[in-house]
Amino acid sequence: MTTASEGQTPLFFTPEQRQAALDGLLAELQTDPRIAGAIVVGSASEGFGDAYSDIDLDVVMHRAEDVAPVVADWTARIRAMFDVWGQFSVDYAPDSFLRGFLLERYLELDIGFIHLGNLQAGKPRWRVAFDRSGQIEGIQQRTWAAHQGPDVRAEYAHAVGSIWHYVLHVAVAARRGQVWRALTDLDTVRQRAIAMAGLRHEVNVKRARYADELPAAFRAALEKSLPAKATPDAIMDALRAATACFFDEARPVAQTLGVEPPDALADRLFALLDAWR
Repeated sequence: MTTASEGQTPLFFTPEQRQAALDGLLAELQTDPRIAGAIVVGSASEGFGDAYSDIDLDVVMHRAEDVAPVVADWTARIRAMFDVWGQFSVDYAPDSFLRGFLLERYLELDIGFIHLGNLQAGKPRWRVAFDRSGQIEGIQQRTWAAHQGPDVRAEYAHAVGSIWHYVLHVAVAARRGQVWRALTDLDTVRQRAIAMAGLRHEVNVKRARYADELPAAFRAALEKSLPAKATPDAIMDALRAATACFFDEARPVAQTLGVEPPDALADRLFALLDAWR
């Protein structure tokens, strides 16, 4: 790993610069009387996961009607406080927003804006940075205690019920020589295998967040789903490996749920893949 020479400005942010940015922003947020409080979420709530962790905040307003104006004002204030290199916006509802900022030295700052009446804990780790309402910690604890995990039965049924669609599309595209279309759907099959492994092992794999914590045997098998090159033959070999990973994880989940394993579907798909390889 390349590091900056002594006395040279680092290319990537340092932990000290990240902490300074967080502390400065929290201090400024406290000057706005419309803001009831702020919550540091994710790894930042426990001192950051590592040197690459970004900053995640939830900013809570007393009143719903203040959320949109606060978002507009603080988007401008953040741009004035920091050197902003990039920005994205997601509007979930008229009173629920997400703003993401790429700050100098590649520091990502993600801020959710919501009012107190709709506040819910969305992650298991948080730290209330300040709270004028005296209610935020209690709301976070109460809503997280009531947090519902994934509906394993519904997710399993949807995945098994639709996996054939993607497997077939990859195979047909490969037969047609449409390698980039095939590769796109192959990635979906691979992601479905990861999702099924997440259900089996109770690991959060949304956007493959903790996929590296799945069992080594699964990861080794999944590695074979990466085609060596963009050719129909290589794609078909990778597709068979991805499909096998999916069904190898689906069978134990089916057993846990007490439903019939998807062996008949697997056999039919493998018959086609083996004939076309």
